[in-house]
Amino acid sequence: VLLTSGSTGAPKGVRLSHGALYRSARIVADAYSLRAEDRFLCTGGFDTMSGLRNACITPLFAGAAVVLPGTAAGRGPLHLMPLCAAERVTILNTVPAFLTALLLGAGRLPPGFRPRMVLSTGAPLRQAQREAAEQALGCPVLDYYGLTETAGACIGVALPRSGEAPASGIGRAWESVLSIQDGELLVYSENLMLGYLGDPRRTAERMKDGWLRTGDLAEWLPDGCVALRGRRDRLIVLDNGEKVVPEEIEQALAEVPGVAAAHLQHWHKDGRDRLGVLFAPQPTNQDRSTNQDRPTNQDRPLAKGHESPDLIARLRRLLAELVPVPTEIYEVPALPLSDSGKVDATAAFLLLGRGPIL
Repeated sequence: VLLTSGSTGAPKGVRLSHGALYRSARIVADAYSLRAEDRFLCTGGFDTMSGLRNACITPLFAGAAVVLPGTAAGRGPLHLMPLCAAERVTILNTVPAFLTALLLGAGRLPPGFRPRMVLSTGAPLRQAQREAAEQALGCPVLDYYGLTETAGACIGVALPRSGEAPASGIGRAWESVLSIQDGELLVYSENLMLGYLGDPRRTAERMKDGWLRTGDLAEWLPDGCVALRGRRDRLIVLDNGEKVVPEEIEQALAEVPGVAAAHLQHWHKDGRDRLGVLFAPQPTNQDRSTNQDRPTNQDRPLAKGHESPDLIARLRRLLAELVPVPTEIYEVPALPLSDSGKVDATAAFLLLGRGPIL
């Protein structure tokens, strides 16, 4: 039994067979051509899919070594870098939020850290984010997709092989069959979960005729790869019937120079639609020298409106083009993240409900 990330609610216990874990580990080992000399750093907890599989099973297929970060993982990405250099880590498995924090402090990367590749999961990487990470780290940064319910990796961008066209989006199916129905990605595989622990009703909702409803909105790309658009449970349907995909708005906002990350939420106020945006500005050099490279769920004060007036004005103009309803903008030092590296939606909503509107 492994736990889901719980980014939109309490974590759920997912029942998986030993065979599913074994096959998922082999898929990752094959896709990334693990070698006996590789040293694999895994930042996830053992109660999660990537944490258990990548730390305890995947490296065994090649006889690779595993580096466990211990308490350094809880102190942030930059605190892991000296460990990576000292232990000669060649493969780093992480999430996009980790890479964002790493890039913001790229000037502090130890000179001895030159990984062979970085694997990213949990959310799609933006192209600009991927290119910046590859330039800073000097190695490929590769996406793979999977849920705890699929025993992890079922779609991905494999390590490029000679003469093979590079994959786009989040990649191609790995030992699974994919379908997109009404915009939602469905997966059929022998690695699917046995069910949710003690919750047959939820199991029946997610599983139908052997297919898993992932809850992710997706589309096919011309080369047969898959692109994710967002989560169905985050899709916003406004009172006028118009649909808003928060992830698309967040990505557009994150591309604005000076913005490190953004998060969008929806609620009703006085009987009308309202949207709220939390955004974290990129830190100054002085900010980077402080020990604030890992956002947590702690209650953070909202920044004062006069601190980034030009940036806020640019965001407001962009939002006016993207969404048809009034949007409140809040600046925070960093987005609140869960232990899995995803935005903690509950903590974000609490932040949106307090402090001055900019």
